Amino acid sequence: MTTHTPGLWHAVHRPDLAVFYIGTDDEKAAHNRLRMTEAGTTLSPVATVHTKAGGDPDPEDQGNAYLIAAAPLLLSACRDALATLDEMTTADFQVGGDRRIRAALASAVAQAEGRLSATCTEHGTPFDPARDCPDCVAALKGIK
Repeated sequence: MTTHTPGLWHAVHRPDLAVFYIGTDDEKAAHNRLRMTEAGTTLSPVATVHTKAGGDPDPEDQGNAYLIAAAPLLLSACRDALATLDEMTTADFQVGGDRRIRAALASAVAQAEGRLSATCTEHGTPFDPARDCPDCVAALKGIK
C-alpha cells in the first residue's frame, strides 16, 4: 500500500508566479521537506497547480488546487464512512446513525469545492460533527 504526506493540506495562491502551492503546515508530517512561507502560511509543498499569470486565477485551476488540498480529508472521510457503514444495522440508520458519516463527507466535499476551511479555529483540527463545538456545528450546519 502506498502512503501520502499526512495532515491537513492547504492551497496557497501565488499570482506573481502563476501557481498554487499545495502542502501541509504540519512540520512533523513534512519529513524534513522544504519549508516555505507563502501568503502568511508556512508549508511544505506536496503539489503545484499552474495557472495564468497575474490577477485572479482561472476558476478551474483554483478548483483543482482546492480538490488536491482536500485529498487527505476526502480519503479519511471515505475510509471512516466505509468502516462505519460495515458496522451499521438497519436500526442504526432508522435512528439517524448515519448523520456523523454524512456530515464528515459533506465537510470534506465542501473543502474540496472551496466552500469551507479545513480546520476548526477552536481546535485547529478538521471539523468534527461528533464534537460539541460551536465552530464545528456552525461550519457543518446546512452543508449538503
